[in-house]
Amino acid sequence: MKKYITNFAITMACFVTLLAPTSAFAFCDGCVTGAVNLLDASVQAMNATISQLLYNIGIAINENGNKVSHTIEAASRSEREFGVVQEKNRRYEDARQ
Repeated sequence: MKKYITNFAITMACFVTLLAPTSAFAFCDGCVTGAVNLLDASVQAMNATISQLLYNIGIAINENGNKVSHTIEAASRSEREFGVVQEKNRRYEDARQ
């Protein structure tokens, strides 16, 4: 009878030992899955924020480019008009002499 109890105790200890890691892994798997889902959500939020920032930078660059092109166009127009007026004045001076 003593040998039977000893064998039963050893068998139960082995059985409990074999079952313990399975439930521990299941618990840890849930933690890891939750952490991965949280990290995934954080990365997606960061990606959306960076995409919006890059979009806004692109808009600002385009607006600045339009301002620069309009300024260059206005300067060129003024220079052309000034050249026309100078040529007209030179011809008047030549005609006067």
